Amino acid sequence: MKRYVFLLLQIIGGICFLACEQHHKNKREQAVGINQLSTANSPYLQQHANNPVAWYEWGDEALKKAEKENKIILVSIGYAACHWCHVMEKETFSDTAVAAFMNKNFVNIKVDREERPDIDQIYSTASMLINGNSGWPLNAFALPDGRPFHAGTYYTKEQWMQTLTAMLKVYQTDLPQVKAQAEKVTHGIQGHYQLEEPTDKASFEQGDYVEATAAVLAKVDLQQGGIQGSPKFPMPSVWELLMQAAYLTDNQEAELAVTNTLNHMIEGGIYDQLGGGFARYSVDERWQVPHFEKMLYDNAQLLSTYAQAYKMTKNQNYARVMEQSIAFLKRELRDDTGLFWSSIDADSEGEEGKFYTWQFNEIHTMLKEEEAKFAKFYYQLSEHGNWEEGKNILTGRQSLMATAKALGISEEKTHQLQQQAQKKLWEYRQKRQAPATDKKIITAWNSLMVSGLAEAFLATGKEDYLTQAQKTMAQLEQQLIREGQLYRSLYRGSLGPVGFADDYAYMVQAYVDLYAATLEKAYLDKGLAWMEKSLQLFAQEAKPLLAYAPKNQSQPVVRTLETEDGVLPSSNAVFASVLYDLGEYYQREELKQRAEQMFLAAQSLMNEQTFLYFSTWLQLGGKIAYQPFEVAVMGKQAVAVNQQLQAHFLPTCIFMGGTEENLPLLKYKASATTKIYVCKNRSCQLPVTSVEASLQQLKN
Repeated sequence: MKRYVFLLLQIIGGICFLACEQHHKNKREQAVGINQLSTANSPYLQQHANNPVAWYEWGDEALKKAEKENKIILVSIGYAACHWCHVMEKETFSDTAVAAFMNKNFVNIKVDREERPDIDQIYSTASMLINGNSGWPLNAFALPDGRPFHAGTYYTKEQWMQTLTAMLKVYQTDLPQVKAQAEKVTHGIQGHYQLEEPTDKASFEQGDYVEATAAVLAKVDLQQGGIQGSPKFPMPSVWELLMQAAYLTDNQEAELAVTNTLNHMIEGGIYDQLGGGFARYSVDERWQVPHFEKMLYDNAQLLSTYAQAYKMTKNQNYARVMEQSIAFLKRELRDDTGLFWSSIDADSEGEEGKFYTWQFNEIHTMLKEEEAKFAKFYYQLSEHGNWEEGKNILTGRQSLMATAKALGISEEKTHQLQQQAQKKLWEYRQKRQAPATDKKIITAWNSLMVSGLAEAFLATGKEDYLTQAQKTMAQLEQQLIREGQLYRSLYRGSLGPVGFADDYAYMVQAYVDLYAATLEKAYLDKGLAWMEKSLQLFAQEAKPLLAYAPKNQSQPVVRTLETEDGVLPSSNAVFASVLYDLGEYYQREELKQRAEQMFLAAQSLMNEQTFLYFSTWLQLGGKIAYQPFEVAVMGKQAVAVNQQLQAHFLPTCIFMGGTEENLPLLKYKASATTKIYVCKNRSCQLPVTSVEASLQQLKN
């Protein structure tokens, strides 16, 4: 009997022990959190995997938990190269007391804006409506159903605790007010993405184009380049529009605005004077002080911009920038397969820009006296620093000629010193701890890279640029497409979410660009097939513009759509542009008509103050208003002659050709000798055999 009593007591004790352990475990989880990000398919989310905050990824589990427990959803959004995201992670989200308060009272969701731009769009729009601005880190507070009622960006730890306390208090004591605010913000978000019907103006004419491009030009800083004010972002689509305007309307001021901007950018600190490549933006008006992270999408787009500028001006500095930027991208952002990673961090060793900046005494330590004297003048270095706290950012504003004159030496000697100093500085910098790299592969940005490389090939004739473009596209097809489904991202072999509108739009554009560079029709056919799939996935009923998320991907509050350019071109503008070109290639009027309907829908949003943000649309408007030339190059040397022709700046021409009559306009044009046909509205002038003769026809 005693034995049974003893066993019973053991069982009861065991049950009590387990219950106590579970109680303490629950307390620990509430205080410190069970973080779900260690298995996330995002380097940014994994940066938060060791936080005591009980982070969730965006998904049903977190949303159902918020609904079940009637808790505020806290959506915190950032990206791997974001400096202030790192600061907030270190100072705030690593604090156990802060985490305990967050875990007890909120459902905390971390979002990588690069992996889930659809979620970012919703809460960034909310922040704009609430505060008049947005940025990253973005921290939004929402009802359990996802509707936001408050949002902000970076907070110190003290500000964050005050904000958390205030949000919790108002939610617990005045829920009707919170719901009313959420309803107001939601209505604003929905209105932001609800376009008005096109006006009765049913066309876009040359006068409209001149007026719009003049309004864009009025926003340009004609002294320092870029858009007036600060910070200054590269904004490639703006300069490509103004180059097109210079070509179509012989606007010399537009051309000067472009070259002035591109020159100032490569002379400033935003351009890496040692390693090549551009930082994300400049915090000042002179392009002097960069926000040091380097993004694939900026550098890919700027390849296209500098390639077009090189075609227009034949400025050898632009060819140098392309060469250095491609070398940088291959060296620091390319993986073993030929795809490109997303970004390089601004910080190293916990300090922004440390990898890229210089103390004055370092220069004297590593360089000989003559080299140091050269570097001080040429790179504009000083003992007190040209940035802050004795830190110097290398710039390239001084020409070798000016340096030679200032130092009283020959230009030949100056060039020699420049080579010696740059080599030593580079080697010294390579020994530093490098910033971290976000090795996530994004379909949209790699597609931009394909287009940039193809454009660089056409501008320079360098075959290795084209080879890399083709290799990157082949790997996109192999690794980011599964069973006919395009995916947004890839990290360590794992696919991210399904593709969004920019993934599809930029990829279709890349296929068309590869066709224009190679005349291999398989690329064009793939572009058409993916364009038709895009229309199925993103079309909105009875509306001309396409949604951002595909029909099989849900979004909170509203289905968003992109109409305006930011640092990246609007996916709808790219879709419309490529639809127009595909309509020309295949002589399918319904594709061109769809493109024009999309343009007219976007036109309802344009005015003197907003034209700047519709630069990609306005490039399509230039084609619509002035009508493109169709240029067919036929014969055995068609590919080589096509490249020679496209080495000239011809922004509204559509190029095709080869040895086969495989497009409608190519019928009856096969030839043993290479011939160039210049056509407009499918009416062709007599064929010519030289590039010079065809260029003359293009002037008529």
